[in-house]
Amino acid sequence: MQSVRRTTLDWSENQQEIHIKLLQDKIHTCLSYIEGGQVLKDYPDVNNRSYMYVISVVAKYIPEGDGIRFFDSIRDTLEQAGYGFRFELL
Repeated sequence: MQSVRRTTLDWSENQQEIHIKLLQDKIHTCLSYIEGGQVLKDYPDVNNRSYMYVISVVAKYIPEGDGIRFFDSIRDTLEQAGYGFRFELL
């Protein structure tokens, strides 16, 4: 399963807050999809297997400041909850 969110925002000071909010919303949507059981309805063959869900973010721009802190925080939070997290640049 793959979910993609594309934006044209960079990580400049005036766009960091907007960018982080969009990413938070998207990650929350992914977690709701998994935790609400919809993933098992859409992919019933997953039900009898042990999978680790990994949330991946692919970025066009290198995050700065608050963006770096956001990714560090979200990685820790997701890993503590039993999920994986991957960040990569295009």
